[in-house]
Amino acid sequence: MKSGPVTKADAFKIDGYPNVRCGLPDAKRVLTVSGWKVRGIFMFELDASQSSQNCLERCRTIPGCVLISWHNHFGCFGYSNTTEIGLVADAAWTSMTLTGRGSPKVLPNTEYLGDDLRYSDDGPAQVQDFAVKPETASNGELCWKLCVIHPHCNVAVLNAVDVGVMGCYLKHKEVDNPSTRPGITTYQW
Repeated sequence: MKSGPVTKADAFKIDGYPNVRCGLPDAKRVLTVSGWKVRGIFMFELDASQSSQNCLERCRTIPGCVLISWHNHFGCFGYSNTTEIGLVADAAWTSMTLTGRGSPKVLPNTEYLGDDLRYSDDGPAQVQDFAVKPETASNGELCWKLCVIHPHCNVAVLNAVDVGVMGCYLKHKEVDNPSTRPGITTYQW
């Protein structure tokens, strides 16, 4: 038995549980999505002299903070897991979150309808106000990463076939009965 302080280096891996040591989960990893900014009410703000890593460290110290959006001129903004947000394509911004999620389960030719996440800067969100403008996120990897960044997203659906509605749809939950549709891919955790 070791005497003195115990560190993670002293821990042992448990077979079948690659992210657990001695029953405690490993630290969450950072997911970064460049070219996307968060819209919504922020919890805190840091000036532009702070790096994105400093901003993320600040977020870690605030209960409920799960997400940051950083710009090298405007600074850093931290967001709560209870805040309604939107994600907007903007090349000058970087958004980051801490996540325990790995890559999603990919369900090709599967569509979950309903429960799209919505956001509006101008009051209550309407039917057309998606949390991500669907056509701005048209590839699978970006679609599922935006879902991980969004604190309320559990399912992402990429529609690659229907003209007028092509793109990424973030969803809070899936409905009970998915439909089979060629050209539609669902990402699920």
